Amino acid sequence: MATVNASGLATAQGEGSTNIRATWDITYINFSPGGCNFDPDNCTGGHCYHRYDTFIAEASCLVLVPHHLKVVSDDYSYTCGTTLKRAITFQIVSRTNVPIGKSIPMQELLNTGPNTCGNGQPVPSSCSSTYTDATGTFTDRISINCNSVGGSCGYSIIKTYQWCQSGRSPVTLATYSGFTHNDAISVAGYVFPPDKIPQGTFIYP
Repeated sequence: MATVNASGLATAQGEGSTNIRATWDITYINFSPGGCNFDPDNCTGGHCYHRYDTFIAEASCLVLVPHHLKVVSDDYSYTCGTTLKRAITFQIVSRTNVPIGKSIPMQELLNTGPNTCGNGQPVPSSCSSTYTDATGTFTDRISINCNSVGGSCGYSIIKTYQWCQSGRSPVTLATYSGFTHNDAISVAGYVFPPDKIPQGTFIYP
């Protein structure tokens, strides 16, 4: 789970938990007033004395690796009059469903069909350190936006959320297929209206 170097620096290596224990010895030399000229190498007699202590420090080390997403909430509103907007909040969790609890750099990959609303294709989000908040939570706001067609125009979509690791290839945390239309939005098989994604649902790679 973690390694410790000679300087005592602990470095996480993989997901899991472990305990780290450090011990070290300290020697105290106390001088009596005027004794030994404060020279520990020539400290004899009753002018000074040594004291030896051993110190112990222990800490638990928990390493969590982003693995998939958990749905926190699924809300909706309307924009441009009757155009549906869906706002789904996700929490990044570990393989064992424990919230990561910190900001994670993320990006989106999009594979979309033609937009029959005629107002352009959606633009994916590139790697950003501000994609999530400090708890590893983010909200994806999904909508066809303002258009002059209305009705059931829109596009099909396959969306992928990826964790952008520093110096490594991005890691996919979740993928879903669906569609984004003016009057309905499908995410991972849940089409609103009327169906929202139940709180606590997991979305996997």
